[in-house]
Amino acid sequence: MSLWSFGSGGHCLGHSVPAADNEKAARERSRPVVDGALSSTVPRLLHLVKLSKIACGGSHCLGVSEHGRVFSWGWNAYGQLGDGTLKDRSKPSLIPALIGHAVGAIACGAGHSAALVTCDDAEGLRVECFTWGAHQAGQLARDAPVRADGTLTEEFQPASPRAVYELHKLPLKGAITDSPRKVTVDPSKSACESVLPGIEGAGGLLACGAAHTALLTSSGQLITWGANQHGQCGQQRAGSIASPNIVRFLAAESLVAVACGGAHTMMLCEDGRVFACGLNATGQLGDGLCVESGCHSLPQPVRLPATTTAVQIACGEEFSAALTAEGRLYTWGFGGCGQLGHGSCRSIKLPREVDCEPMRSVSCGGNHMLAITQADGLLRWGYEGSWQQMQKLIAKLQAEQKQFMPTVEESLTFTRPRAVDMQVPSTDGSAVSYTHLRAHETDSYL
Repeated sequence: MSLWSFGSGGHCLGHSVPAADNEKAARERSRPVVDGALSSTVPRLLHLVKLSKIACGGSHCLGVSEHGRVFSWGWNAYGQLGDGTLKDRSKPSLIPALIGHAVGAIACGAGHSAALVTCDDAEGLRVECFTWGAHQAGQLARDAPVRADGTLTEEFQPASPRAVYELHKLPLKGAITDSPRKVTVDPSKSACESVLPGIEGAGGLLACGAAHTALLTSSGQLITWGANQHGQCGQQRAGSIASPNIVRFLAAESLVAVACGGAHTMMLCEDGRVFACGLNATGQLGDGLCVESGCHSLPQPVRLPATTTAVQIACGEEFSAALTAEGRLYTWGFGGCGQLGHGSCRSIKLPREVDCEPMRSVSCGGNHMLAITQADGLLRWGYEGSWQQMQKLIAKLQAEQKQFMPTVEESLTFTRPRAVDMQVPSTDGSAVSYTHLRAHETDSYL
């Protein structure tokens, strides 16, 4: 399986371009440079390693190779790359602590990472959840021993992956597993089989929010820990949660997938219903309510159409998405960057279907979305500028005392799905451009 990457972020793209050469390389490729970091407006192939799984965080990435080895690259200020250092890396590098272990699901937050790792030692064969990186909100679920002066002792090394042993203290109904579960759907729906394989990629057994972590057991039991100031952990308690806790409100439900946004969490039930908890200031919980200080500390039903069977869920920073068994895509929440795909920059508080061809798999970034169609095309929409451009735009609008509502021209926003132009190397070394989107659909998307 080959991997392409595009966008802004320099180290995060994994293209191994030295910082000093960023501006020159960008000029040669006619691509923008933002604050000295190379941006790629066209997908570029990473030739360094073949990956079977990929996860993207705030400014870092994880990848699992075909042989189960874990690579990381990008920003590393909190040790989220897991290599034991705080050094940024512009190309995929092996995580030493995980060499020799088979790794299943992986997830990235704003500054922390997590993985499900198969361990085989004196205690037998089992799957453990490993975490590393930022720990200020308890998202690693580790005890942080401190000295009298308040500094951490040498034993606490957040930059190195370590198993969350506290999970074994809980009354778990099932084991920690890396085997994905599926929604039970009506077999008469012909599109089901083309949708189901994508569940693990966008809402699965393991998920990371900006500063919280969520995990599902083999029986569908949900466990969360980390930041909980908005109720994103689904626990009726204030403040951060530094140790794993079972979400007892959903104890009677059999969950098959979990997805985390910046400060909200979504859960997918075996029968296709969806629940959500956490921050709801922009309607990202999909319950029809939306107030500036609104949040739900207990999971609430997402108000999808009554006849809808969701089979995949995904969360962006402040918006959410669900894919049905028929391949229909519903989105809701913050839409100021066009990321909802409804042709406007308006936010909505109830799920609304995106007018596009049937989808097979979807994934959310902070303020954009990618989707694979059932015809194997790749679509994108939402904000395409850099984080720095976004901050400059917000500052400009605030100075002019205008409400933040980016337009297509000034914020590089696309409010409807459009095809991704892939650059594929041919046998003679030249780049061949193609889009896998049926011709009659092109005018309506571009």
